[in-house]
Amino acid sequence: MNNEKNLLPDLWEYLESKELNKTEQKIFNWLNCDNLNAILADNNIFYFEKTCSYTIMPNYIFEWLKKWTSKKYNLTYLYDIKPKY
Repeated sequence: MNNEKNLLPDLWEYLESKELNKTEQKIFNWLNCDNLNAILADNNIFYFEKTCSYTIMPNYIFEWLKKWTSKKYNLTYLYDIKPKY
């Protein structure tokens, strides 16, 4: 991957710079347990890299992270891309 960038530091900065609502506080606590290694972006695509294979990302965290990343950076989640046949 050529233009790969880790967006996780930006997420930390965002969460630390505001007063968190209930959902954001749960996400912050989950991240603080070192569960997510990176949010990797390459060109207009992004994906998540967890710290280990048995780390479980709750669905509400997954959806919130997808929405935040898509909205802030105008990126598409890797597995939301429709194949072209």
